[in-house]
Amino acid sequence: MADSIETQHDQGSERRQYTRGESTHPVSYVCIDDQGREIGEGMGTTLNLSTGGALLETFFPVKSPFVLLLSIDLKDRLIELRGEVVHCKQHDAGAYQVGIRFVHAEKDGQNPIARLLETASQPEET
Repeated sequence: MADSIETQHDQGSERRQYTRGESTHPVSYVCIDDQGREIGEGMGTTLNLSTGGALLETFFPVKSPFVLLLSIDLKDRLIELRGEVVHCKQHDAGAYQVGIRFVHAEKDGQNPIARLLETASQPEET
């Protein structure tokens, strides 16, 4: 039986404002509590991604209300995206799927979501 960690925001209905596209892109994440303190970290892979949010696959549950996703763009610059955790569910394979809604995306006039989308859409080099 799969564990389910759900927040008050997850009511089981589709409420996305933006269409998500499939994306398998490695990211690091930092768990953040309500006071903005770092309380954990880990690695994951995006399963889908849009300008409004992402579905992240992790090996451990994300129990914090917020996360900071970290990745590298095509020009080797750090991408930082803050998101609200809207659900975290364990699946049969033992991995967790974490739904994230992006918040405060624009930083210094740059859009890190657009940079992550561009990076994630590039084919992997062999």
